[in-house]
Amino acid sequence: MKAPEELKIGPLPDDLQLLLHELKVPASDPILPLLGWLWTQTNQTTVTIADARMAFMAALDTRLEKMTTSTELLSRVSHQMTQAKTAMDTLQIEVGKRVQTELKGPIEVSVTSCRSLAVVLERLLHQTTEVLAHARRRQMFATLVAGFLTGVLTGLCLSSLGFLHR
Repeated sequence: MKAPEELKIGPLPDDLQLLLHELKVPASDPILPLLGWLWTQTNQTTVTIADARMAFMAALDTRLEKMTTSTELLSRVSHQMTQAKTAMDTLQIEVGKRVQTELKGPIEVSVTSCRSLAVVLERLLHQTTEVLAHARRRQMFATLVAGFLTGVLTGLCLSSLGFLHR
């Protein structure tokens, strides 16, 4: 800030001169240069603030436009997502009903077929087990008979050899 003696004493702004004239302040008052300087600084500050306000408003308007566009886009996307969810819920219900109506019969037929196949396989297993048990008994009997006959033949051979060597 400049000292009061360094201030240029020049013509006062018109609006200040009008104010001083209405207040009947003498032109020789020593405070008038300082008052003129303060008046000028205040006016310059007002202009600077107005310019800054305009720049701020321009930047804010641009951002508000972008935010408005983004908000509208989000609103449309939200609406579309709601529609998609509704469609998916409806589709899920329709698919469930369709599965119940169209696949219930084939699934029941398949289950019945599997149960009858299980019964047939159980009978087959039982019959196979019986046949194998019968075959084992016959094999044991055949082994017993072969052993008995082998013993009888061996006994006959030995006894005939015994008669021959006597």
